[in-house]
Amino acid sequence: MILGLEARLAGDLALARGISLRSEDATVVGPGCARCHVPDCFQRSLPPRGTALQFSTMEQGMTPFRFAR
Repeated sequence: MILGLEARLAGDLALARGISLRSEDATVVGPGCARCHVPDCFQRSLPPRGTALQFSTMEQGMTPFRFAR
């Protein structure tokens, strides 16, 4: 779950200290793991719904699974 806030309002928050609030430095937030097909997302918690999972004992990626593209 993500709580979003406009950057123009975030400057007053203590948690925003030291963080760039410029739009060109923003991280794109996708539609949620179950619908997202970005393969190497470091925040992925679930594979995309309806995709075939691929497991490997010899390779390790950002998540414990890979999925067919």
